[in-house]
Amino acid sequence: MNFTPAAYYALLATDYLQTRTIAENPDKWHEQNAILGLHPTINKVNVYFAASAVISAMILNFAPPKIQRYFLNGASIVELGAVGNNITLGIKLTY
Repeated sequence: MNFTPAAYYALLATDYLQTRTIAENPDKWHEQNAILGLHPTINKVNVYFAASAVISAMILNFAPPKIQRYFLNGASIVELGAVGNNITLGIKLTY
C-alpha cells in the first residue's frame, strides 16, 4: 500500500486532535507516546505536532524519492495505528 502525503497529513491532524483530547482529560486517558509523556500539556502537544509536520515536510520535499516513499508509508502506518488505538479507547474523531 502506498500512502499519499494528503492521507498522511490527515492522519497526523487526527492524531493531533485526539492527543489534545487526551491532554485535556488526564483523569480519563494517558498518552502512550514516550516523547510526550503520560500527561502532556496542550503546549507540548502543539509543539510536538508542529515539529512533526515541519520535519515531515522537509523529508517529503528534500529526501531522495525512495526515502520519501519509505518515510511516507512508515509514518502513515504509525499514525494509522495511533489513531485506531485512540478510537478503541473511546477518543472520538473531532475536527
